[in-house]
Amino acid sequence: FPVTIRPGRGLLKDTRIGIKLVSINEVFESLNLPLMPDYQNVQLCEKLKVVNNKIKKLDELDYPVYVEPKVDGVRLLAVKTNSTVKLYSRNQKELTNFPELVEYLSKIDYETFVLDGEVLSDDYYLLMTRTHRKDDKAAKVPIRFACWDILKLNNVEIHKRPMLERRADLTAHFSIYENDMFQILENTICHTPEEVQNEFNRRLKEEYEGIIVKQNAPYIFDRSKFWLKAKPNCTSDLKNVYRDWE
Repeated sequence: FPVTIRPGRGLLKDTRIGIKLVSINEVFESLNLPLMPDYQNVQLCEKLKVVNNKIKKLDELDYPVYVEPKVDGVRLLAVKTNSTVKLYSRNQKELTNFPELVEYLSKIDYETFVLDGEVLSDDYYLLMTRTHRKDDKAAKVPIRFACWDILKLNNVEIHKRPMLERRADLTAHFSIYENDMFQILENTICHTPEEVQNEFNRRLKEEYEGIIVKQNAPYIFDRSKFWLKAKPNCTSDLKNVYRDWE
């Protein structure tokens, strides 16, 4: 019998009746229907174990890998549809307190795109304040969008491609738009565990939080072993103090 699929608001993310998008896509796939990409979710990292600033199990990765500095800001997806740009947090909340970024991305000469990255500022506290509420002082803090991935461009579903191809597409189509507001986050291609460790050491000296290691795989709208983060382990020596209150 004929089936008409009209994706509504509930199919943009997990439905309120408890049906997850992944389950919907399993049904669609069994019916040979096109899958629904969830452009309000993001790919998240699993953790690499770090002991004394040495990353463990790097020999288990599929090389080459792509290593980026771990930046500290506000994760978001920038979604342009019909010349309208909306920003979404990793928790699927629309962010409306970055109008200058929306204005700039709206001027980029593509009808549709989906970009993944992070909003950064030199003042992290004011950035957090600005993200979550209206604040006159916070509204004046300069921001920039560090973009590291592209998921869709002019109705082409790029998220299905491996990391190397997505990165090439991002550079080819968006590098000409780089300025103080929009920047493609630099990455380094590493071919051995030693190169990854050296990159980790270098980024720590540059005062980054750590690194993100990405394997050459499609984009996954969930937490994934294909993206791994490494941060230095922090330890503290505590002194047990006893006080007799009597």
